[in-house]
Amino acid sequence: MREKIAQFAKKLPWIETVDVTTKSTLTKEMINNDFEREMQFYQQAEKAVQLAVPRLLSMGIKVIRPSDYYAEMAKSDGHMQKVRKRLLKIQEGKERQEAIRRMREEKKYASKVQKEVLEKRNSEKKQLMEAVKKHKKGMKQQLEDMLNNVKEWDDEAAPGGSTKQRATNKFGHTKQGRGFDAKKQWKSQKFGYGGKKKGSKRNDKESKSVAHEVSSLLIPNFHVIVVASVMAYA
Repeated sequence: MREKIAQFAKKLPWIETVDVTTKSTLTKEMINNDFEREMQFYQQAEKAVQLAVPRLLSMGIKVIRPSDYYAEMAKSDGHMQKVRKRLLKIQEGKERQEAIRRMREEKKYASKVQKEVLEKRNSEKKQLMEAVKKHKKGMKQQLEDMLNNVKEWDDEAAPGGSTKQRATNKFGHTKQGRGFDAKKQWKSQKFGYGGKKKGSKRNDKESKSVAHEVSSLLIPNFHVIVVASVMAYA
């Protein structure tokens, strides 16, 4: 066997064979354990690469495949185009499903936010209505207090403690009086107490005589001014 191996062996440079031998740590217990056995193979190959790559780099040989390197394919270009289209279709389907799922979640979130906004708005509206109701109730109470105060003032102003007085009109008929009327007094002070208004600006005997005296004084002076103006123009 060794003689045959010696016959087959060829004295070639290392770059032609690129063979690397590492020490194996495989034990008998690992033989029947698939996971442990495969891990030992992986670690042994990793150690071989760690020994071979620096040696190749020291010899000036590139070990990383260029980005524009195209290896010969076992399948035709037409078949690979079909595979590519199929993969693109699957990718587009996944993206479409993801977009639909995202839109569904956004719709749920928008519905939730809208519901919260409506609930908040209804709550604020309810609080506002309650505040307005309380305010109206308070204003009504204030108005009632004011009316009661006015009534008390009328009672104090009326003789005998009564707000109603007997009075007669110009025809001699009796009528109910209210005593002191603040509103009527305010209107009388602002607009007057009534009476005859027509012809109040007409001249009487005294004002007519005063106007006659004033005109008699102004007319001679007017003649003098007119004569002086005519002479100056001539």
